Amino acid sequence: MNQSSSVSVVTVSHNRTSHLKISALAISKWNIHFEHIIVDWNSNPPILTSDLPIDPRIRLVRVENQGQWWLAKAYNQAARCASGEWLLKVDADCILDQAFFDAFDPRKASIQAFGNLSGSTNSNVNFNAWGLFSVKRDVFEQCGGFNEWL
Repeated sequence: MNQSSSVSVVTVSHNRTSHLKISALAISKWNIHFEHIIVDWNSNPPILTSDLPIDPRIRLVRVENQGQWWLAKAYNQAARCASGEWLLKVDADCILDQAFFDAFDPRKASIQAFGNLSGSTNSNVNFNAWGLFSVKRDVFEQCGGFNEWL
């Protein structure tokens, strides 16, 4: 499996443009994915393409006229826009570094969760990224995506 040809990174943001600029730049430096879907959920001011790194893999999707921030709905929207076999969910404030990209391999499981692994006895990698996981698209779809009632 060619890993980069099957991974869609999905990120959502609502008024977190300053964080998103940093995380999107970190992601754009790596070749683990073929697309990065960013859903701007009614940010004020709106996120602009010029706010993001120049990377042809980035696709900015704007959702407007929403009265409230709805994280689960936003991630479901991002997943619907993505086309990869694997979804890598990265919150707008997760800054990924070399350690993550060296360790990331979606083929190891149908779902992988990442968190602060520095306290783990079986890992010397510290991701410090609670808003991060990967899932095979068909598994995500079989469970109905994120529960939008959360």
